[in-house]
Amino acid sequence: MIDKKGKIVIENYCIIVKHGDRLIVVKPDPYTYIQASGRSSRLYNGCKTFGLSIVFEKHKELIDILENRLKRLVNFDGFKDLDIEDIQGYIDKIIDTRNKASGNDVRSGISTALIVVESPTKAKIIASMFGKPAKRIFNDIIVYETIIPIDIDRVYVAMITATLGHIVDLVVDEGLYGVKIDHGKYIPIYDFITRCRNCGYQNVGIYDSCPYCNSLNIFVSSSIYNVLKKLALEVDKIFIASDPDTEGEKIAFDIKMLLSPFNRNIYRIEFREVTKKAFLEAIRNPKNINVKRVEAQITRRVADRWIGFEVSLWLQNHFNKPWLGAGRVQTPILIWSVDRYKEYKEKLGYVLKFDLNGYKGRLYLGNDIDREYIEKLMTIINERGFEIDNVKIYEKIVSPPPPYTTDTLLSDASIFFGFTASKAMAIAQSLFELGLITYHRTDSTRVSSTGIAIAKETLSKMGIQQLFIPRSWDMGLKGENAHEAIRPTNPFTSNELIEKVIKGEMGIIANLSGDHVRLYDLIFRRFIASQMSHAKVLYLKAILRVDRYIIDVEAPIEIIEEGFTRVYRIQMFPQLKELLNVKFIKPSSISIVRGSDKGLYRVADLVRMLKENGIGRPSTYAKAIDNNIRHGYMILSKKKIAIPTKLGIEVADIVRKYFDGVVGVNATRDLEKLIDYVEEGQIDIHNAFSRIKDVIDAIQTIFDIQSQASSNISVDLAIA
Repeated sequence: MIDKKGKIVIENYCIIVKHGDRLIVVKPDPYTYIQASGRSSRLYNGCKTFGLSIVFEKHKELIDILENRLKRLVNFDGFKDLDIEDIQGYIDKIIDTRNKASGNDVRSGISTALIVVESPTKAKIIASMFGKPAKRIFNDIIVYETIIPIDIDRVYVAMITATLGHIVDLVVDEGLYGVKIDHGKYIPIYDFITRCRNCGYQNVGIYDSCPYCNSLNIFVSSSIYNVLKKLALEVDKIFIASDPDTEGEKIAFDIKMLLSPFNRNIYRIEFREVTKKAFLEAIRNPKNINVKRVEAQITRRVADRWIGFEVSLWLQNHFNKPWLGAGRVQTPILIWSVDRYKEYKEKLGYVLKFDLNGYKGRLYLGNDIDREYIEKLMTIINERGFEIDNVKIYEKIVSPPPPYTTDTLLSDASIFFGFTASKAMAIAQSLFELGLITYHRTDSTRVSSTGIAIAKETLSKMGIQQLFIPRSWDMGLKGENAHEAIRPTNPFTSNELIEKVIKGEMGIIANLSGDHVRLYDLIFRRFIASQMSHAKVLYLKAILRVDRYIIDVEAPIEIIEEGFTRVYRIQMFPQLKELLNVKFIKPSSISIVRGSDKGLYRVADLVRMLKENGIGRPSTYAKAIDNNIRHGYMILSKKKIAIPTKLGIEVADIVRKYFDGVVGVNATRDLEKLIDYVEEGQIDIHNAFSRIKDVIDAIQTIFDIQSQASSNISVDLAIA
């Protein structure tokens, strides 16, 4: 906007003013101000002296911009207008506190801390919440240094670094695929991880070169351990802030075990959004590591390793193809896809596709018709159109959808944007680490009081606060620390987010692409809609007839009361109102193509089925689909439809014949329950291992009598 004095004010960013013959851009630097103003107070005998910062600026707008920027970075109540008469009083107070420094010794509240996260991006974002951080670099491992004010009398001089995921994993060359068995006790053996930067191969153990491609360009997780060990000796406390799920808990457990000999003050902190408020709340309230959750992760890892290795080895021998593999979560996906493909082929016939001025429909004609009948049907439709019958108009109250969980987000990202599950998860991971959304691996629709406040503020800014209806949704998990739905962490629309990134108001934002913005917008609109009133929509229902076929039509034609559709649109088909006034209607286009009564599964369908059948966890959905593609069992079309290959069909048939009781839907669901019971403390981890070992023994029996094997393995995991 341009004010009366000819200044151009860009809100919350800068001003443009005339300076001689030139126009110049002037913007405040909050980081420099923080450093400079901080020096006005000194530490004498362990006590803080009174400090005074006076800012002179003729453009009031710059003061306002600086104030808003400072409020985002530090605890700041705002600037006060200076009264000249008060200056002497301030000077006297400064002199007095410097001459008579007394009171609480603030040095007792200053301690050092090491904060360990999983992602380098998250480490950088957290460090930057408290000003521009310093850096220490150990080879290629970056450690950020910053000052974290916890409360009025506690400060951490902190170092923040990342583990890059798991530091250790199960070995493959000891015991039963990494687990020693000693008199009924199971001892998982772990070692550091070697990752090849050249070919991407990962191997457990410390290597000088990649065992797969012989490249020397490798990364060994022991190098992270060595840095953490050095830092652990330098600090008073260690806070482990890995992701708030079972994988993150196992990472925290491993770090604690590795660093305990060097520092006994190790704590676990969790936050489900990378924001300053959430981080400070977590570090003020550290907790102990949940050992039962760790045991559940170990059980899942061992089950995946044992069952996956055994079934994979059997398949490799049977087909004489050493790259084949199978797993608890990926195999049900393959079986579902193959079953649907067979149904598709069985029903393969002809499909009529039609377009009623934008409303598109399809009609399965069957697989027992000939070309002559098809031409007859086309003639009827072209000359007369569809006969219209039983047209009804009715009002319907449409409730807003709940906020996203992992499975629903992956589904919609596939449907709306054509994202693969792995791409959607990678983008969501980035949005989480950048502090833009809450944790994206969740099966809960719960909304916290913080989330509700964000929705209220957003709707208020939009001028539609009257549509605000607060909803907590799924309250199966109680308390603010329970899992929460995927939602934005700030009341920013996607357009506002782009603007703030350009202005530099969001801190450090790296690689924020168009896909990031699109997925953020999807999450934002869905969440805000979940906190709005219902909509009242006018629907049309009718029957279309042509020859012996009937087509049911039902679609929304008009919004009576907007409600949540103000931000989360429902597609309308007002053109269908024409059905009220005519007896016949000709489509704008028709075609008859080869098709089936049964559609092939999309990625969205497979993710939904995993969730509905209780198979896998939000963190495993994408990987399970990718594994089937990597093994050559299926391909994805441009529309993200899963099409099994010939090899995939053969593997699915043989797995169903011999291993349905091991990696089939029911068996996998039972094993998930077993793992849940370990986490809940209802089953001892060694008891769980014994039950899984029974499955392995049954698989190995097939190796011994493969020529006689004709029945399916079925092992009772004794899940109540």
